[in-house]
Amino acid sequence: MERLRQLIHEIHRRSLWQVLTAYVVASVVVLGGLGTLSDVLRLPEWFSPLAFALLIVGLPVVLATAFVQEGGPRREARDVQVAAPPGGAAGLFNWRNAFGGGVLAFALLGFVGTGWILFGGGLGGGSDTGDVPQQATIAVLPFQNNSPDAENAYFADGIHEDILTQLSKIGALTVISRTSVMRYRDAQESNLRQIGEELGATVILEGSFRRVGNQIRVTVQLIDTETDALLWAETYDRELEDVFAVQSEIAEQVAAALQATLTPQEATRIARAPTGNLDAYDFVLRAQEAANRFTEEGNEESIRLLNLALELDPEYALAWARLATSYALRPYAYGGDPAWGDSALVLAERALELDPEEPGVHWALAFVYGNNGWHQQAREESLRTLELNPNHAYATNSIGVFHMFAGRLDEAIPWYERAVRLDPTGFLFRSNLSSIYLLIGDTARAVLLRRENLALQEPGGVLALRMQADLAVIEDGDYDRALELMEQRIEREPASADLRFDAAQAAFGAGDYERVIEHMTEGLRLSPNARTGALIHGLALIQTGREEEGREALTEVIEWRREQIAGGNEESAPWLDLVVAYGALGETAEALDAFDQVIEIGDIWRVFRERYRQALALSPLQTEPRFQEVWRQIEEDVAEMRRRIEAR
Repeated sequence: MERLRQLIHEIHRRSLWQVLTAYVVASVVVLGGLGTLSDVLRLPEWFSPLAFALLIVGLPVVLATAFVQEGGPRREARDVQVAAPPGGAAGLFNWRNAFGGGVLAFALLGFVGTGWILFGGGLGGGSDTGDVPQQATIAVLPFQNNSPDAENAYFADGIHEDILTQLSKIGALTVISRTSVMRYRDAQESNLRQIGEELGATVILEGSFRRVGNQIRVTVQLIDTETDALLWAETYDRELEDVFAVQSEIAEQVAAALQATLTPQEATRIARAPTGNLDAYDFVLRAQEAANRFTEEGNEESIRLLNLALELDPEYALAWARLATSYALRPYAYGGDPAWGDSALVLAERALELDPEEPGVHWALAFVYGNNGWHQQAREESLRTLELNPNHAYATNSIGVFHMFAGRLDEAIPWYERAVRLDPTGFLFRSNLSSIYLLIGDTARAVLLRRENLALQEPGGVLALRMQADLAVIEDGDYDRALELMEQRIEREPASADLRFDAAQAAFGAGDYERVIEHMTEGLRLSPNARTGALIHGLALIQTGREEEGREALTEVIEWRREQIAGGNEESAPWLDLVVAYGALGETAEALDAFDQVIEIGDIWRVFRERYRQALALSPLQTEPRFQEVWRQIEEDVAEMRRRIEAR
């Protein structure tokens, strides 16, 4: 008993309790710092436990040193008067040795960490060992509208889209596009695991929105699709004026829950409010709902509402950008006057002046440039869009389009594949990818992708019908069946100019030139400004003996395409139309000169499209040696491209 009291007395006298406390506190601080460092540098999971083990080993060494040296390193020798312990312990257990050992231990730890960063996959490097956290793929499902007023559904949709966009700005996340998630808007009792499998999403964010007067409630929860585990949830009860702050907070909290590190630039972009005028914001959300109907009436309504928003806030850059996109769609999708496209460029440039850091602004410019055939400028703006929003599916697709128009089919594929991953249930990007394989002669893969697209469409819908007609041609060369399908749909939608133009194309493939003229005439009556099918219309007129009408139609095509070229259009389509039109008019020299331009542009894929193959088959150019030589060279280039693609 006496020895125990003496030991306790010595422990107190030699300050071991203070040394132990200081060591534990310092260890906690060190481990906390290493944990943060591990997340930032993406060090392996065993790194922090290794540091903990070193600290455990060091504890008895520190306590022994404190006992031998009678206290901490700052204790003066004059404070105690005891004899040195036997066996040279005082020489071994001293603070210089203890500190030196600690420094060596953590130097070893630092050496191991540095080696991992350089050679083991740290700092975001690739690894399939499981030691580095994989980038999460998140799908943000449409929010349920719990507002007493059902008309607030547009606001719930707008909040959903804005939160999705905020998350898309985070490079450490892969975010599934709005196009793909909206198909689950009306799903009842959704199976989140199944949705995750269909979208390739590892986590799902779902939520609800409620608005009563100026009060809003946004409830969200983040769920692991594999385990159904709730990763994070929150309810935000705020004033309407805090709506942008709520969106930013949700994006930040989701990123934190998924251990996705935000760069300072990303954090700044997410925190920015697009406008200080909530009424203007309300008009923009209503406009977006109208635009998402993808009808001419919806486009007109969108333009009206966006103009109202800009009356309230003339510096609302995103409103200018969306107005530019709506203008650009007028001639592109709804048969409007080409002057709409010129105005769209002015609007997009105004948006850029107001906010050069907004990805939506750069995408509007890319869209306008692309519609005008200015693909180099469209590419630059698409790349800038992706710098600000790495998950922008359309900008990703746009880069693929640029490579395809440049004739680099193999370089287009990775961009189209990435776009499909971002929009797995959309049809456009998979269709573009399928076209690449079709152009290089890999029909089996092209058909597989098109059938995947068909399976995602509503049975009997316009898109499904077009895809069935497309497959009839690709698989069996059956233009008659394609025409039959299109005409069945026209019976249900006789006022659709687009369906008429599609039917005219199928009729041209089938060699039924009278029906080409019939469908083109009706399509132009429904959409007088449309240029779609103008070339085959002129050719069909000539083939049916209406020589004068046909020559007049082809002359109009030449004038239109020359005007586009003079305006800076960089595509080969205008030149190819000139090749066919000049050839049909017997102007061989002009046709061959235009063909040289096609080759110089590099956009050789268009030559292999059915429309041009059929049109060229009717041309007297087929017998020209110069034409035949260039055609052989194009086929060799495409074959080489296929070899490169198959070697990927």
